[in-house]
Amino acid sequence: MTMEELLGIIGVMMMTGYRTTHNKKHLWSAKDDVSSVWAQELMPRNRFLELLQNLHLADNSNISKDRYYKVRPNFQHLNAGFKTAVLTRNLSVDETMVPYYGRHSTKQFIRGKPVRYGYKLSCLAASTGYLYHAEPYCGGFHRCKVCNSRTNMSCEKCAVPLHPKCMKVYHTP
Repeated sequence: MTMEELLGIIGVMMMTGYRTTHNKKHLWSAKDDVSSVWAQELMPRNRFLELLQNLHLADNSNISKDRYYKVRPNFQHLNAGFKTAVLTRNLSVDETMVPYYGRHSTKQFIRGKPVRYGYKLSCLAASTGYLYHAEPYCGGFHRCKVCNSRTNMSCEKCAVPLHPKCMKVYHTP
């Protein structure tokens, strides 16, 4: 795989976030309503599918009990970047759904919502829409190791269930 092919795959994946199709193969279709000239000129369909099938961003030898172990480093990296911004006064803690219709053990179904199937994220956001922290919902709560209250957050260093306010207390010698 070349760097141009990797950037092309990332570009196609970002484009499908804005222009949804039932199947990525449809981007190479002859039908005008689902095809993408940009994707067709980028690389052949079979090459794209082969690279996408063999592209892994996580080491499968480090499997843990965390259901999001493959994408957890991405969340940690994004959250660290989000924290560089200055906090505003009006903050909101809420849940959001990321649409997903495939199979996964953490996929949620919420009847009566605009996005009924997908991944649930707990988010800390400003009234301007800026996201300060996002944490995927892993299915159920755990008990904080310091204060013994319910939490769905865990320590970024050791994956122990902790409240953010208890992390400093837990790691002090």
